[in-house]
Amino acid sequence: MQTVTDYIFKYRNNKEIWADVASEFPKLDKPLQEAFSRRQTKQIRTEDLLIEINVTGIDEESLVNIQISGGSEALKLKSILDSLDYIQKQD
Repeated sequence: MQTVTDYIFKYRNNKEIWADVASEFPKLDKPLQEAFSRRQTKQIRTEDLLIEINVTGIDEESLVNIQISGGSEALKLKSILDSLDYIQKQD
């Protein structure tokens, strides 16, 4: 099963998102920290998950887009992101 979901949030929330995701997915801790460190587009892959992160800038109001796809790990990550009120799902 393949799920693809897009999210967008303001850069000022990146540390909270990083902490929430890394607590459930410890192996994503360092890659997320690196992805959020500067303006860039970065892909993070595990065996069951693909995350593409696009950081448009590192000002508080800069937008960050996250696209997740994959199987059960993607669904688990999606449920974490869906529960956060400062992140918007892009339809």
